[in-house]
This record gives sequence, structure tokens and C-alpha cells, in this order.
Amino acid sequence: MRPIAHALACLLLTVSTAAAAPSPAALCRTAADRAAERHGVPPEILRAIALVETGRGEGPWPWTLNIAGTGVWLGSRGAARERAEAAIAGGETLVDLGCFQLNYHWHGAAFESVDAMLDPARSADYAARFLAGLAAEAGDWEIAAGHYHSRTPRHARRYRALVAAAVARGGVSSSPAARPEPPPALAAGIAPGGVRLGLLTRARGGLLGGGRGGPLLAGWR
Repeated sequence: MRPIAHALACLLLTVSTAAAAPSPAALCRTAADRAAERHGVPPEILRAIALVETGRGEGPWPWTLNIAGTGVWLGSRGAARERAEAAIAGGETLVDLGCFQLNYHWHGAAFESVDAMLDPARSADYAARFLAGLAAEAGDWEIAAGHYHSRTPRHARRYRALVAAAVARGGVSSSPAARPEPPPALAAGIAPGGVRLGLLTRARGGLLGGGRGGPLLAGWR
């Protein structure tokens, strides 16, 4: 093959590969849909939770971290992994990761690595099992969605309202140009089978299920 033709073929292959690659938002949405089907969760609710937790631009962002209450959106899975591992190595274990903001302090033992916690499919499966357990307990998906964030009634009501708004938008951000507030941490709980999920709510008065307390995240006072 002549050099010019070879270069053109390589360029076309690169463009085709890039076009075929799913967007970061699509990674969270696809993982949510598949996990919802496996665990009998309404997919629109799981998608909405991903958006509320990590929304950025067109939708949820899988490379989102929340480190000790400060949200940050990274450009790649590798960058998110390195940032999270650095924080943990420095002694900070209250690190929320991925599409559904699973907390390292409470969840770490259920995953073989930080990288596994960032995997959209693994994160979605964990979140779906947790939400299904809350729904079985509450007998209502809307209540379960609120409890995903907190069992404190006023915090749960606020979170339910955010989830309902995200469901109405179809899991797509209404403000693509705006940088959202740091994603809220999650509520403590027990997944089906007795797996402890201590998904954190940094609310006044401490955490559900134990742990250390702290101020609410911006926008949640």
C-alpha cells in the first residue's frame, strides 16, 4: 500500500473506532439498564440515581470521585483511579467512586481494587442490588430511592425530588453548560444477602450505621 493511502486508511480506522466508542455517559446508562434488568429494578430510577450522583454535561460521568466531601470529575478511568489511590494512600478512606458513588471505606472489601469500583458494570450491579433491597424493605421504589441517599426524612425527600426530576428528563442533564454541585454521598444500608453497604450521608448528627460525621455537601443544607 502506498504511504498516502496507508495514512488515509489509518485515519479512517481511527475515526471509525472513535465514533464507535460509547460516550462516558453511555457507559453509566448501559450499565444501569443491564443491572436493573438483572435485579428487577426500574431502569429509569437507576439511571436517574447515576445522574443525580455524578451528572455532568450530557448525563452521568463514570470517572467521578468525591474525596472527603469534595466532588471532582476526571477525564478518564485511569486518571480517576490514580487520584483515588493517591487519596487512599494518604490516609483518606471516605472516597466515593464511579457512576453510583460507592464509598471505599464501606465498600472496599467487596471489590478487589479501586479500579474495579470504577467499573461501570460492577458499580451498577452493586447499586442495583442495594436499591432492590431497599425497595423490598420499603415496598415502594420512590421511598427506596430516597433511602439510597439517606434514611433521614428531610434528606430522603430532597433526594427523591432530584431523582424524580432526573427521571422526567430521561436521565439527561438539563444544564449541559453548568458544572454541577459535588455529587451527594450515599446512605448507609444492607444489601440483599447481608452485605453491608454503609453508603455515606455526611449529615449533621453523624452517619447512619456508624462512622464519622461532617457537614452536608454544598446545596444539601
